Amino acid sequence: IRGYHNVIYQAKKLISQAQVEIQILISQKLFSRLKESLIEAKHKGVHICLMIYPDTIDKSLMSALNEIKTVKVGPAGQFCLIVDSRFGIYGPDKAFANDDVTDYGLLFNEPVTAYILAQYLYYVWTSLKYLFPLTVDPKEFPKKFVNHRSAVSEIDKLRAAGYPVKAKVRGRWVRSGKIFLEEGEVIGTISNPLSASFIMKLSNGKEVRIGGYDTKIDDIEAEYIVLEIGKNNIRTNRINKKRRSSNQT
Repeated sequence: IRGYHNVIYQAKKLISQAQVEIQILISQKLFSRLKESLIEAKHKGVHICLMIYPDTIDKSLMSALNEIKTVKVGPAGQFCLIVDSRFGIYGPDKAFANDDVTDYGLLFNEPVTAYILAQYLYYVWTSLKYLFPLTVDPKEFPKKFVNHRSAVSEIDKLRAAGYPVKAKVRGRWVRSGKIFLEEGEVIGTISNPLSASFIMKLSNGKEVRIGGYDTKIDDIEAEYIVLEIGKNNIRTNRINKKRRSSNQT
C-alpha cells in the first residue's frame, strides 16, 4: 500500500475489526489520525500496547494517550500495526508521507508475518520506558490475549504490583500436538532474546511452560490466553493502601 490517506483508511479498518488485542508502533503524526479509533477499541475491551515516537510528546495528544494507558515512548521508529496476531500493516514512515511517494508498506492477513513482526515489537517494547506510571485496574480483568508476549508483559506488570495471577490457556502440547485446555496459577515468567514465556502450575501440581506460535522450547503452544487476578489479593492491596494512607496522615 502507498500513500498517507490510504494507510489511514486501512489502519482504521483493521483497528475497528480488533476483537482481542492491538500492538502498535506509531509516529505522533499518524497517532493523531488514529487516536479516536484506538480509544474506541480500548473501550470495547481490546488490550492495546502502544509505542509512540519521537519521545517529546505533543501536549495535545496526552489526553488520548492517557485513555490508552499502556504506552511507551522512544526516539524513533517505523509504523507497525498488528491486530489479533493476524492482520496488520508495516512500513517506514516515508512510505506513508504523502500520496505521491514511491516507497510502499505491507498490508498482511496471515499469522506468520504477524508472528515475525510481533517478535520485533516485543524487543522494541522491552527496550522502552513507560510514559505513565504503572497502574493496575482490576476492573479490566479478566483480560484476553492471542499474543503470548503481550500476556507475559502483563503478567510481569501484575506481579510487580503484588497481584497473584491466574491464567486460562487454550492451545496444544508441543511434543504430541494434542489439545491443551487448562487453567492454573502463574508462578513466573521467562524473557530473553530468544523467547518469552510463562510458567503455569496446574491443579495437579504439574508445572508447564507456556509459549506462543511455533515454539520449539516450551511445553505448550498457546493460541488464546485469559489472565485473571486473585480476588483475595485485591482486598489485601486495598487494605495496604488504606494503611499507608493512614500512616502518612
